[in-house]
Amino acid sequence: MAAKTKKTDTADKPGKPAVKNPVGRPTDLNEELSAKIIADVREFISVNHAAEAHCVPRTTVQTWIAHGYDDLKAGIDSIFSRFTTGIKQARAEFTKECITELRIGNKNWQSNAWLLERCCAEDFGKDSELYKQLLEDYKMLMQALIDQKGVNHG
Repeated sequence: MAAKTKKTDTADKPGKPAVKNPVGRPTDLNEELSAKIIADVREFISVNHAAEAHCVPRTTVQTWIAHGYDDLKAGIDSIFSRFTTGIKQARAEFTKECITELRIGNKNWQSNAWLLERCCAEDFGKDSELYKQLLEDYKMLMQALIDQKGVNHG
């Protein structure tokens, strides 16, 4: 049985490559780049556009996130797992801000609703469970109003 190769995280050590990669060249991901991409995701939610803003190919960032999920599952604290956790937290913070704006009744609430529907479709899109439940509630409310209007109370 082959021994499990553990990634050695050296991103915090000056003069050392970010991560030793036993299969290929060292990764370009470092703490500074990670923080910049995460900050952009927090502001604009799109991981792909945040990556491109820092001249990193989309596929590279998706690979880093996949490594991060693998490391999280294995219980390994690495630059990849911290990056992935940061991306998840940034998306959650963006979503929270949009929902807060919707709740306070901002004049431009439609833009926040559109962002949530498009960028977080699994939770807020037309195929989401929340949307289906709200639609059912709306139909029941409308039917109750129609039934009430049809009854003569006087």
